[in-house]
Amino acid sequence: MPMVKVIAPMHRCGAGRRPFPQRVTPDPRGLIMFKAVIFDFDGTILDSQYDWKGIREDLGLKQYSLLDQLYSLPEKEREKTERLLKGYERHATVCADLFPGVRQVLESLKEKRIKRGLLTNNSYDNVVFITEKFDLIFDSIMTRDDGMWKPKKEPVLAITRNLGVSPQETLLVGDSDYDIISARSAGTSCAILERGKSLQETPDYVLENLWEINRLMVTWNYEG
Repeated sequence: MPMVKVIAPMHRCGAGRRPFPQRVTPDPRGLIMFKAVIFDFDGTILDSQYDWKGIREDLGLKQYSLLDQLYSLPEKEREKTERLLKGYERHATVCADLFPGVRQVLESLKEKRIKRGLLTNNSYDNVVFITEKFDLIFDSIMTRDDGMWKPKKEPVLAITRNLGVSPQETLLVGDSDYDIISARSAGTSCAILERGKSLQETPDYVLENLWEINRLMVTWNYEG
């Protein structure tokens, strides 16, 4: 019998609510454990500030997937537009700080032998800037410079292959509809952090902060 997620209604984790997130119905092989967590970058581990409405207007990119539209432009127009985008991204990255708990959660996952991935539509250069600045280590990193980006499933599946885990054993943690769509289409679970955004998609879990990722790991790994 296949694993069946209980996702109606979406459950929120945190103080004043039920002590554990939603459960799964086990098959004869026992409970599936998360063996990997994939983190989004901006808005999830990095407290970066973007005026995406204004940026899109300035760049003339108004399709749902900004990157799909960007990389479909003629070469000269694409290069000019991407330089402007990178300028906005660099400024936001340099001025950004980590959200509370990032280092501690990454270390906790390492201690549990849970692999850690990073997936972002930002550039590789900006990821390197932040990981070196704050001494963050991930087992696999994918950026748009790898030629794949959210909300497609391909970058999620690429990270699971790099980590040697199945999508069903993976939790994607993000803050946007892009994250939910990518996770769902790739077959992973998805936890969304409450960052004040209005979302159209429904994730598997809603977290109040990064610390609550440990609650999910405890539930899956130790709750019988």
